[in-house]
Amino acid sequence: MLAYLLKRIAIGLVTLIVASAVVFLVLEIVPGDPALVMLGMNAEPEALAALREEMGLNQPVLMRYLGWVSGMATGDFGNSYTYSSPVLELIGERVMVSLPLALISLFLSTAIALPVGIFAASRRGKPADTISMGAARSVSPSPISGSRSS
Repeated sequence: MLAYLLKRIAIGLVTLIVASAVVFLVLEIVPGDPALVMLGMNAEPEALAALREEMGLNQPVLMRYLGWVSGMATGDFGNSYTYSSPVLELIGERVMVSLPLALISLFLSTAIALPVGIFAASRRGKPADTISMGAARSVSPSPISGSRSS
């Protein structure tokens, strides 16, 4: 049991590292030069260099990644290049809209899934079971895992 638990923790850590690296690389590649975006296309080269220095954009990619990960681990998500405000504040503002939507969708999906599941289970192997399970599969974002054995 301990070996299984350690294996799952190791897989989780590897997944977290790979996911963070992919997110970081996408953020590095997609928006272009944040200093140029913030100052505009007609910015002076000296101002661009100073802003890159201030933001740490002149450091090697590995150093920026390690700084980004250590900031995330300590709850410092940095400042948004677009909004020039702390990212944690932006997340807090958006959570107030997203959380009620997520809770409503969770409630509605549970309120629909439980009766349909009970209905299908009470009619196992009959046409009503096949129809309800087929309907559940057609609306789910991914195939239902597991197998149903007779």
